[in-house]
Amino acid sequence: MRARIGVLCVAVGIFYLSAVVVARADEPAFVRWLAADDPGDQTIRDYWDRAERDELTAPELVDLGTMVFYRGFPKDSKKLYKRALDLDPELYEVGVAFLDISDDDRRRVTDFVEAHLSPAS
Repeated sequence: MRARIGVLCVAVGIFYLSAVVVARADEPAFVRWLAADDPGDQTIRDYWDRAERDELTAPELVDLGTMVFYRGFPKDSKKLYKRALDLDPELYEVGVAFLDISDDDRRRVTDFVEAHLSPAS
């Protein structure tokens, strides 16, 4: 009987740990490094929580991406900048300044710059 209870406890523990690992794998790297007692990190956490609920505007996503970038997570910041660009295709500064631009993004940025910033011929 004790052996069965022990096996059950081990199985439940393994299941719990695997669920935690899967949940943590879904979140970006920077989230795991946020310190609860750091006001700057708490601001990032608040922005991230709002971003997860799709409550941030494109400029707010840029702000979050910039904070994450300065914390040393450029790959995560690029994902946030891409989200901002998806929300507001006219937010060309994101593509020009920060993205390792894919062909599709490059076309979007180029089209915007030509339409809005090129001098009239």
